Amino acid sequence: IMYAGCPIFWSSKLQTEIALSTTEAEYIALLSAMREVLPFLNMMKEIHDVFPLQETKPNFFCRVWEDNRSCINVAENPK
Repeated sequence: IMYAGCPIFWSSKLQTEIALSTTEAEYIALLSAMREVLPFLNMMKEIHDVFPLQETKPNFFCRVWEDNRSCINVAENPK
C-alpha cells in the first residue's frame, strides 16, 4: 500500500488455502490483498472526517493489478 508516493504497508506470505487451479490461487491472493486495502481506505476517510485538513474531500481509490484473465473474469462477475 502506498500513500503520497511512499510505501506504508508491504507483505509477502504463503497462501494458507489449497487451490485446485491457478485461477483459484490468483483469486485467493487478490482477496487477501483487498482484505488489507479496504480497512485502510475506510480509515483514511474517517481521518479526513475527524481532521478536515483540506477544503475539498480527497478522493481515495485503489488500483489493483492482476494478470490472470480468468481471475479477472471471476472478480468482475461474482456468482
